[in-house]
Amino acid sequence: MPDLQQKIVKAEHRSDELLHQKQIIVSDNQAQAQRFAALRQEHQALLRQHEALQQTFARERSRLAAFLGKTNPAQ
Repeated sequence: MPDLQQKIVKAEHRSDELLHQKQIIVSDNQAQAQRFAALRQEHQALLRQHEALQQTFARERSRLAAFLGKTNPAQ
């Protein structure tokens, strides 16, 4: 009977260890999900900034072309 009791105690300890590991994994997953969401938001902001910069560049390029056309009609 003591052998069975020892097995039960070991099993309970192992169960506690596994539960603790599961809690750590769940916590890590939640932290990763939060980091992923933050990165997604940052990515969206960078995409919007990139689009705005492209539009600014296109306007400035057009203005430069118009200016160069006025200052050098031969082109």
